[in-house]
Amino acid sequence: MHFNFVVNVNNVTRVSDCMRWLNMKRKISSTNFVIGSVCILLILFVINLMMGSFKIDFHDLWDFMFNRNEDLQKVIIQSRLNSAITAILAGAGLAISGLLLQTLFKNPLADPSILGISSGASVGVAICLLALGTTQTTIFSLATFSRHAMIVISSVMGTLPVLLILLLVSKKTSNKLIILITGLMISFINSSLVSIVEFFSMKESLYSYMLWGMGSFSNVPPQLILSFALILIIVILLSLLLAKPLNAALLGDNYAKNLGVNLSGLRFWTILFSGIIIAVVTAYCGPIGFIGIAVPHIVRMLTKTANHLILIPACVLFGSCFALFSLLITRIPGFDGALPINVVTSLIGAPILIKIMFSPSMKSQNDQS
Repeated sequence: MHFNFVVNVNNVTRVSDCMRWLNMKRKISSTNFVIGSVCILLILFVINLMMGSFKIDFHDLWDFMFNRNEDLQKVIIQSRLNSAITAILAGAGLAISGLLLQTLFKNPLADPSILGISSGASVGVAICLLALGTTQTTIFSLATFSRHAMIVISSVMGTLPVLLILLLVSKKTSNKLIILITGLMISFINSSLVSIVEFFSMKESLYSYMLWGMGSFSNVPPQLILSFALILIIVILLSLLLAKPLNAALLGDNYAKNLGVNLSGLRFWTILFSGIIIAVVTAYCGPIGFIGIAVPHIVRMLTKTANHLILIPACVLFGSCFALFSLLITRIPGFDGALPINVVTSLIGAPILIKIMFSPSMKSQNDQS
């Protein structure tokens, strides 16, 4: 077998030397991507602390960090810092869940909402804000939770049945198409349930639910940010354990089985981790679109690799950058308040995704499938 290729490097005479050189170039490219993403992340984080309803210059920010300016403490810590941290965690989580689902189903259009988990959260919040919100005395009013905690609890309770059904289906069948269709059918059922609740609701409750559905990184109060961060960080770290099995699954189910990969277990844990991330982010921030579907494609295109040991950390960084940039756009000067985050993610993510779908690499991938 002959290899016809040209490498502009001296002293590379054997195929093994060429492969080592190519792997080194890929590592250098991935390293540059990580360094660049970290720098962009830090820049966007600082700018988000400075931008808002009124601008804080860098001197004031520096004064707050080292001299503890109490005048800026409420604005920065309780509002802007909280929103920036939420955006970083939510963007990273949604990007990871999108990557896991796209790899599991071998479907470039798979995203965090495709399994019906987001719609399950919508049902829980709809019952909380629309049905229970119209009554004077509810089970929630007897507790000491804030309105935000009520929404989080309702959203998580709405996602649990959906997640349970998907996990049971994944154990019953090895057909990924059946799991996918089950998730779509659950979405239709949940949409019908939400419509029924909306039909019997008051105008004030409908407005609250509509605002939640638009998504926001500013809805997580400081009292709940710790639990939000702990859950997402733990699940994201655990998802790294799936990197090698997912790499094997990319080469085909038979190949993965020969390597000793438990495909049933892989489906179970992938759906579980993705479901937990989607449930938590949707509960705290509302249903946020396009981050989960667009970011994995962008990362693959920039890193030029399918290795999940690289893709997972890269999605964490780029997903956080994407969310922080979207948060910054919502605070464009000239608006009295912040734009809904879903408006911005759709305007940014949709054109990028369309361009990626018509790229040569995506065309060749579709032709092969």
